[in-house]
Amino acid sequence: INGDVILNIYGGQIGDAFGGSNINGNITGSITVNMDWSLASTDCNTDLSLGNVYGGSNLAAYTPTKAGNYPAVNIYHGTVTHSVFGGGKGATAVVTSNPIVTIGDDNANHYAVVTENVYGGGDAAAVTGNTRVLYNDNNASSTVNNLFGGGNAAGVSGTATVTLTSGKVLTGIYGGCNASGTVGGAIALNINGGLVGTD
Repeated sequence: INGDVILNIYGGQIGDAFGGSNINGNITGSITVNMDWSLASTDCNTDLSLGNVYGGSNLAAYTPTKAGNYPAVNIYHGTVTHSVFGGGKGATAVVTSNPIVTIGDDNANHYAVVTENVYGGGDAAAVTGNTRVLYNDNNASSTVNNLFGGGNAAGVSGTATVTLTSGKVLTGIYGGCNASGTVGGAIALNINGGLVGTD
């Protein structure tokens, strides 16, 4: 795809959602993934489900031709029953860019829940660039299990930044990766508010 991709998730029952491609095919522009169940149609606002969210691709690399902070994954309202990743899935799904994952927004009626973990990086898929995770949700129903600046069994070549402004992190916040993987640059944890270790 020689252009930008926007994936809007407003409802339905979805196993895994990817902002990028499946197995083959690069996207040269930006990738943006938005999840907001408050925009579900009246015919589709029951039995909503979403397993994992990936900013990148399934087994395919993402190498945009312009610099920027993407994939951009925005979880505004709804429940992700597994995990959220800024990057892709699988060793060949390398992201050569700067993923940013945002959990929550300024709407008091919205809640963002991630039952498992939030990763700035990928799932066994490296990031060549910098990662950022931002969690800011004042709704009492909003929770995540863990925040990771890096990936799940996947590294980040540049910096990794995690910022908690409001919301509940049930277990812990980690600037690095889960299970394995290294961060090549600086790690920054910004704890400006919220609750940590409330499980």
